[in-house]
Amino acid sequence: MKCSKLVEILLALFSSYTDAEVTTYSLECICNISKHVILSDYKTTEEFLKTLMECLSSANQSTQETAIETFRRLSLSSGNEEYLEKMPPEFLKHLVNLMVSPNPEVREAALEILCPISDRKIVTKLKIAKEPHCIKRLVGLLCSSPETEVEMKIAKLAALTLANLSLAPAVKDQLMIYEPEIMMVASSDKMVTDIVCNMLAELDMYQLTKPHSQT
Repeated sequence: MKCSKLVEILLALFSSYTDAEVTTYSLECICNISKHVILSDYKTTEEFLKTLMECLSSANQSTQETAIETFRRLSLSSGNEEYLEKMPPEFLKHLVNLMVSPNPEVREAALEILCPISDRKIVTKLKIAKEPHCIKRLVGLLCSSPETEVEMKIAKLAALTLANLSLAPAVKDQLMIYEPEIMMVASSDKMVTDIVCNMLAELDMYQLTKPHSQT
């Protein structure tokens, strides 16, 4: 993006200062421009992402929400998903925890980040699926009987994420546990019917081809 030198300084300022007020102001500035930031363009990206991740566990709710929104906007730029995919395991823990945030926009942002990551490498799908409570919470969001526009988008993102994860054979066994709940959604929620039916078809095929232990 234009003014890349200024952005570099801003990222470094956010990453290196321990003053809470400076961190807050620089985070707000970065959030406003983050959908135009290409992480590969900057030398301080690693330190920036580490500091941004730490903000996800901030006791200050506003800081936490600004951080997740910054991650969401960063995920919109092509190439940035590679950096998000390589984030430490704590990053996935934060995203899974934020799936149950009382703020629906935070839940939406967490899924908007997780969904494209779940569509990448098999090893990444497995890492996501192995995260405690992840599959359970995704199914819960899918089956939540959405009423508002945001809740409907959350349900669709949860369906897409589960469908992505289901492409990893090792994840299918986890999803089989929730097949009855998923099947009910397929027959009652037209917005996600196609996504869910395709996923159920994958699970059925897996069951048919899976070697059964002999008794």
